Amino acid sequence: MKNILTYITKSSKLIIVYLVTVIVAGSILTYLGINNISNFKELTEKRITEEEKAILEDYSKRFHTSLENLSESLVKKIQQDSLSPENGALKLEGKLIKNYMIASKNGVLLRPRFVSNGFKPTPIKSSPLYNKRFHKAEQYEFIDKEFSKAETAYLNTIKYAQLPSDSAKTYNALARLKNKTGDQEGALVLYKKLITEFNFTCNNFGFPYSYFSIDQLLKIDDSSLQTDKEELVVVFLQALLNYKTPYTNTTIDLIASMKNKPEETFTLKNKALVDSLMLSVSNVIKDIDNYGPAMNSIATGN
Repeated sequence: MKNILTYITKSSKLIIVYLVTVIVAGSILTYLGINNISNFKELTEKRITEEEKAILEDYSKRFHTSLENLSESLVKKIQQDSLSPENGALKLEGKLIKNYMIASKNGVLLRPRFVSNGFKPTPIKSSPLYNKRFHKAEQYEFIDKEFSKAETAYLNTIKYAQLPSDSAKTYNALARLKNKTGDQEGALVLYKKLITEFNFTCNNFGFPYSYFSIDQLLKIDDSSLQTDKEELVVVFLQALLNYKTPYTNTTIDLIASMKNKPEETFTLKNKALVDSLMLSVSNVIKDIDNYGPAMNSIATGN
């Protein structure tokens, strides 16, 4: 009996040792396996991160290179832009995008710039000193009919002009005075100034002073000024097409009046160019009219 108990005890000890050995060995193997998996995962994640970084760097370089190439091509295209009449219409050579329009979030047309002029004036805050002297010059011109004094008074207002509209208003008055005294050459010089330097400047009714100028310019009948007059008309029309002069509700009327001028208004040398420019301006006006409802929808939030 004692031998049997001893045998059982020894067997139990062996089983326990076996179990302990298996469990410990299994635990070690499991730990090593988990550790290896963890290490592999870290290595894999590191490798993926490095690959992603390399891909992003490569993409960034490619994108930067493409952007530089695009910028260079755009600069070349801009430098190559030119105006040339073709089949009665103006052709814009080398442009990537044609006739696109830009509007602000409240529906104001920014390209081409459209100034809505109406009957309700918007006060221009000129300085009191300017207004006082300008009114005095107007008195000399319209009431006293003393044109010499009026010219001196208008010139005196220039040094008190603080706004572009002040200067443009004075130059426009001087041009009107030059016409009254028969000095068409002096008037043309002032029209040129208004068309080229104050092309975006409007009066308090939203009417550009350059429009006044072109209307009066077409009335000049001094044959010695014909070439200068025609060149200035071309400059005005090109400024409209290049968005340097704003479009208004009256642009179409101005173009119509130019078309209705007698044939001898322009020489054969410039007539084809002027006709082509007027046709192109008319097409822009059509685009503005077509997009008018869309502009109104933006402005009203619809």
